[in-house]
Amino acid sequence: MYIVKYKSDELSFAELVLKNYRSSKTVDDLSVRCGYRSTKTFTRHFQKNFDMSPKQWMMEMKENEVRYYLKNTNYSLTKIAALLGFANVSHLWNFCIKMTGMPPNKIRENKVNQPAEEKT
Repeated sequence: MYIVKYKSDELSFAELVLKNYRSSKTVDDLSVRCGYRSTKTFTRHFQKNFDMSPKQWMMEMKENEVRYYLKNTNYSLTKIAALLGFANVSHLWNFCIKMTGMPPNKIRENKVNQPAEEKT
């Protein structure tokens, strides 16, 4: 029998991901920040814990953050782009179109197209 010791102060895989995803720009970066030398191994653990690829999850998290800032703040697109790590407003604009089918100004105006968990 093989026994693995678990320290109560160690973070779970999901906690590591949640702690490090905001400061990570790529899956490789997130993998390293979570203590994995192999992105392939990290991706396998990620898929097991989150039922999706790390890239897909990171895109969804960023989309949720964009929607949050557009709907709940009066921040300019320049400020939102800077806060979320976009190179410029044009990249934010293209991201919104790709992920939601709408430009940022329409997301801000349109409350119908919110993700299900945000609807009231």
